[in-house]
Amino acid sequence: MIFGPLALLAAAAQPGAASAHPAEFVAGRARLGGWRAEAVTMVENRATLPLIGDQRCTVSGHGLHLVIGGSNGGGLEIGGAGAPFAMSDIVAITLGERVYEARMLPLSVRRARYTDVDYPPDYADPDAAAPIEDWLAVRLAPGDPWLNVSSLLVDLFEVRSIGINYRADDHLVRTRLSVGGLGEAVQWCERIFESPAARRLPLR
Repeated sequence: MIFGPLALLAAAAQPGAASAHPAEFVAGRARLGGWRAEAVTMVENRATLPLIGDQRCTVSGHGLHLVIGGSNGGGLEIGGAGAPFAMSDIVAITLGERVYEARMLPLSVRRARYTDVDYPPDYADPDAAAPIEDWLAVRLAPGDPWLNVSSLLVDLFEVRSIGINYRADDHLVRTRLSVGGLGEAVQWCERIFESPAARRLPLR
């Protein structure tokens, strides 16, 4: 009779054994100051043996939600989660001595058709039915390109708080949002991703 790790390998080698593993599992959870963090490993089920797929870490705090990795690449959301403003209300972000103009922009729809191919009239683009989502864009000067707010992430690690100007009814309100310790929370994610807890496949 086979026991321990050999049993796992033997079972995984059997047809259909990969489906016995979870699609993903939590490798760790932590509270780090005002931040809650959760690291997840996704399982890439193969016909023979499972592999480590994507890894995703979520860091949440008062008014800020950060997702690192995952199938959609993650992203940064500012607002909501107990803050007095939504992300769509933000008109400016002050980071140190720099003031970024902010606004919501629609996500560009990917053009899937070639210009030199004759498509039949009833041909439907694969993304034609996909909903168009808005994203928070920032720029430092009027002539600068609009960038996703996630481009400010590295700079957030260097400050304790950021300034937020947002719309409230018919007037503008200024407030500050604490981001102290965010860098340490992201470092925790990196440590968990490399830890045994993230690299051992749990049994159901």
